[in-house]
Amino acid sequence: MPLELYRDATHVVQQYTDLLPQSDLASSEIGLIQSNQFLLVHDKQGILLDPGGTATYSGLFMGASRFFSPKDLRYLVVSHCAPDSLHSVGRWLIGSQTELLISQHLLPQLPHLCDPDRIVNRIHGIPDSGAVIQCGGVEYLLLSAHFLGHSACFQLYDPISKILFTGPLGCSDIDPGQAIDIHHFPAHQHNLRAWHARHIHSRRVCQLWVNMLENLDIAQIVPQRGPRLQGRDTVAAFFEWLQETPCGTDLVTQDHYRIPKQHGRAAMIGWEKELPRLDDTQSIIRTPS
Repeated sequence: MPLELYRDATHVVQQYTDLLPQSDLASSEIGLIQSNQFLLVHDKQGILLDPGGTATYSGLFMGASRFFSPKDLRYLVVSHCAPDSLHSVGRWLIGSQTELLISQHLLPQLPHLCDPDRIVNRIHGIPDSGAVIQCGGVEYLLLSAHFLGHSACFQLYDPISKILFTGPLGCSDIDPGQAIDIHHFPAHQHNLRAWHARHIHSRRVCQLWVNMLENLDIAQIVPQRGPRLQGRDTVAAFFEWLQETPCGTDLVTQDHYRIPKQHGRAAMIGWEKELPRLDDTQSIIRTPS
């Protein structure tokens, strides 16, 4: 069942958190991380944000059908380039009349996912400065968030629900069904730290991003993975934490760029296992029996 983030007489925002089917991978060394997919509906016109991989398609199709015919989906918005963000776009473009909005820098990669001859004039590159899109009479903002999880990244702001969907920013690998409020945020910082150290470019980029949002009314921060941050006090605390916490290139030293020794240990952020070695009988990836 989807998680309802907002509802009034004409506007609904839903978050899907469990569409990836459980499998043997969940308990293997590969693991399984559920990502969040989002459906925004206003007056029976819809936006699907970060639709995920092919395994999420059927669940989202059924979810959208409760509000409108899925073939009439207005926009498909992709925040960044990742398998759990955009891998199903080919199916949506073939199965509906939707238009795809994605960074202009990612357009050359789309022929790997869909037949460009079948979707002429339905794929639009978002300029680096962002854009305003209208759907059902609502003007949504597509905000620049480059280097906050990906070199070409955008976030969607919904002016009705006051929700900012932050894509890779604010992600964590814990239960996406819960909400973090100001009382729980100090403990939640531990969950944020490892992801941000690895995926967010630098504290300076975070500071510039926070400056951009100074006059925007944000009631919730909702990332593409993990739980949402709920309440304006929690949002303010998250902004403060972002501006103070080193991440990405702030943490890089020469130890991260060394030729590995045969029996050495990997000096990577958060990676403390011994270096894998391959021979004729061994594989890094183990197939579940």
